[in-house]
Formats: sequence, structure tokens, C-alpha cells
Amino acid sequence: MARLPHGAPFDRPALILTGRQDHVTGYQDQFALLPHYPRASFAVLDVAGHNLHIEQAGLFAAHLGEWLDRVEARD
Repeated sequence: MARLPHGAPFDRPALILTGRQDHVTGYQDQFALLPHYPRASFAVLDVAGHNLHIEQAGLFAAHLGEWLDRVEARD
């Protein structure tokens, strides 16, 4: 289960990527993080486990690039 963060919500762009077949961390528990990260994008990548950056490299890169664009925008 995800360890819930303490303190004020993080109000900057955030990215939470999970692998649908992740048997180490799991993907459903990460949903609990969303209230603390109101500007988070949350994605569950199918056909990916704990190494989703390798198993779904294209989707991983696309989500990461979009997140970096939001961070750079500083809105």
C-alpha cells in the first residue's frame, strides 16, 4: 500500500505512472495519493509491470515529456 504523504498538498505538476501488471508495488494503491497531488496526471499502463519505463518505453516517454512541458510552463 502507498505511504500517504503528510503536510500541505503539492500544487505543482506531478506525474504518477503505474504498471497494470506490477506485482511489486501494485497500481490500485497509488490512487490514494491523488488528493495530495491535485495537479497530478495518473496513468496505468497495461502490459507493464514494475519496469514500465522499459516495458512501455514509448508511453512512458510520452507521459514524461508532457509532464516536463507542464513543469516548464510554470503556470
